Formats: sequence, structure tokens, C-alpha cells
Amino acid sequence: MYADNVCYFHQDKYIETKKQVMSLETEFEKIQVALQQSQSQASSLETRLQASQELVQSLTTDVEGLREERSKLEGSEAQLQETLTTAKQRCAEVENDLARTQTQLQLVTKVSTVNI
Repeated sequence: MYADNVCYFHQDKYIETKKQVMSLETEFEKIQVALQQSQSQASSLETRLQASQELVQSLTTDVEGLREERSKLEGSEAQLQETLTTAKQRCAEVENDLARTQTQLQLVTKVSTVNI
């Protein structure tokens, strides 16, 4: 009888231990799945980070190019402003010359008319 009780006791302990092992194995499998998912997400994030860094580098290069282009355009604008100012001054000079020429022509016409 005592032997039977000891046997049942050990059998119960074995069953309880077996259940604990199975539960731990299930938990371990869940942890492994979670770890694999985390590793996959980390890999995906690393890929996205690399793509973002490449995009930032590309955009930085584009911005630098645009700044250079803006600087050139500003230089061209200054040259055009200077050319326009010079052209306006030249037009004013030509208009003054034209006005003097017309005045001289009118005087010549009057003198010619008076002498005829």
C-alpha cells in the first residue's frame, strides 16, 4: 500500500513536471516566433532607414545644385539689370540726340525757307 502511494506520488509528480515542460516549450515557441517577428521588423526598418538616408543624400545634393543655380541666376539678373540700366541711359541719349537733331532740322528748314 505504501509502495502504491509512493508510486502514485511519483507518477503525479511526473505528470505535473511533464505539463510544466510542455507549457515551457509552448512559451519558448511563442518567444521564438516573437523574436523572429522582431528580427524581421528590425530588418525592414534598417532597409527603410537606408532608403531614407539615400533619399536625404539625394535631396541634399539637389538642394546644393539648386543653390548654385540660384546663385548663377542672381548673378545673371544683376548683369541683366546693369545691361538694362545701360540700355535705358543709351535710349535717353539717343532721344536727346534725336531732339537736338529735330531742332536743328527745324532751324535749317526755317533758314532755308527764309532764304528762298
